[in-house]
Amino acid sequence: MIDGNRVPLLARMIYTANKQLVGKVDDVFGPMHTCGIAVNVDTNSGVKAESFKAGDKVSVQQIAFSILHL
Repeated sequence: MIDGNRVPLLARMIYTANKQLVGKVDDVFGPMHTCGIAVNVDTNSGVKAESFKAGDKVSVQQIAFSILHL
């Protein structure tokens, strides 16, 4: 789920809290007030999708957001 009123743009890089590449934003979905993102995992990064749990925090590359107008 996205915090605040900003969602990442498609094809932007997603990183773990320790700045390891996870992959790219593939889709933004759901209602505007509780939207989520689907990430296409980068197979060369060594990060496994199974290692993430609901609620884990990730970050997106800078200047890669769109503002939601609710």
